[in-house]
Amino acid sequence: MLPFLGLLFWISIIIVIALILGVVAALIALPLAKKPKRKRKILLAFLSPGVAIGIYTICSVVTMLTTSALCNVDIGLGDTWISPLPNDYHIYSYDLPGNGQIDKMDTSDSITTFYETVSASKLQVIGDTVIGQQSGNNGYFLLDTRTDSLTVHENLAQLQASLNGKKIELMDTGKYHWQARRVPYSIGVTIALCCIALALYLLWKIGLSSRWDKLYQLVTPDSQEKKHP
Repeated sequence: MLPFLGLLFWISIIIVIALILGVVAALIALPLAKKPKRKRKILLAFLSPGVAIGIYTICSVVTMLTTSALCNVDIGLGDTWISPLPNDYHIYSYDLPGNGQIDKMDTSDSITTFYETVSASKLQVIGDTVIGQQSGNNGYFLLDTRTDSLTVHENLAQLQASLNGKKIELMDTGKYHWQARRVPYSIGVTIALCCIALALYLLWKIGLSSRWDKLYQLVTPDSQEKKHP
C-alpha cells in the first residue's frame, strides 16, 4: 500500500512540474519562435518538458523494478531501504538510509520471517562477515553470517584485533544502500537520457512535418499559419 501511495504522490508532483516547465518553455519560445509554423513551435515547446519528464519517469520505474528483482533490493518508492548482505541477511533502513537494522530473512516456510540481529550506522562486508558500528555509537560488532554468530566490541581497536590484520573500511549505511544499486541505476539513467533525446527529436520532427498541416488547421481553424513551399 505504501509503495502505491508513494507512486501516486510522485506522479502528482511530476505532473505539476511538467506543467510549470511547459509554461516556462512556451514563454521562452514566444519571442524566439519564427514563422513558418510559429504557433506549432510554441506548442511543441510547451509539450517538450512533459515528454522528457514522462519518459524519464517511465525509465526510472522500469529501472527500479528491474534492479529490485535482480539485485534483491527495495523498489525505491516507499520510505524503506533494503539491501542484501551475505547468507540471507539484509540491512533495512526506515525513513533515513543513514541508520540501519541488520536482519536475517528466513524463507524456509511459506511465510517470510525476519530475525532482528543488530542495528548499524556504518558497516563493511568482508566475505561472509559483516562488521560495523552500532547506531548511537554503542560500540562495534562482528557478524559471521555463516554461523549467525554476533560479537560486540567496545571500541575499534578490539574490532581490528579480531580481524586478523584485515583492513577496516566502514561506510555509512546510506552509502552502502547506494553501492548496492549504483551500477543498474547508472545504466538506467544513461538509457533514459538517450530515450529522451530520441523522443524530443521525433516530437519536433513529426510535429513540424507537413503531414500534420491539415490536422492542425482542423484543430486550430483560426490559425494564421500557411503552408510554405
